[in-house]
Amino acid sequence: MLDGRAPDHLDPHGLLSEEQLEIVRQETTPEGPPLTVFVHFPVWPLNSPWMDENMLILNGEKLHEALLPARKRLRGVFHGHVHQSMQTTRDGIVYTAVPSTYSQFSAWPTDLHATLDPVYPPAFNFVTLLPEQTIVHQHVFARP
Repeated sequence: MLDGRAPDHLDPHGLLSEEQLEIVRQETTPEGPPLTVFVHFPVWPLNSPWMDENMLILNGEKLHEALLPARKRLRGVFHGHVHQSMQTTRDGIVYTAVPSTYSQFSAWPTDLHATLDPVYPPAFNFVTLLPEQTIVHQHVFARP
């Protein structure tokens, strides 16, 4: 679990401290047990202009570089903040955004501003971590 909360003047972006990154570097050796990472903010651009401009970890590239040595045992990097279910794979590492149990943000490449998606219902992911694979089931539920 990483603390990506940035100073207030950078909000709503995230930022990992050098101390957090050093812990990641220490934990991400090629050998070891399966590893899963949780952080609130997305690491990579999501092809949504307003999300990419406002919602990312500002030093996501450094986090990714720190994770690379453990990519064969890394079961996934899970994040929220974008109120959408999205997956990004880079260098064999899967980054999965979880949907919101309240409401989803609209995230099309043509969306220039934050809006609530009127169609996509509240949802959550149920993640099963197995020795050789990760299974993500998305569950949606009706709005009250």
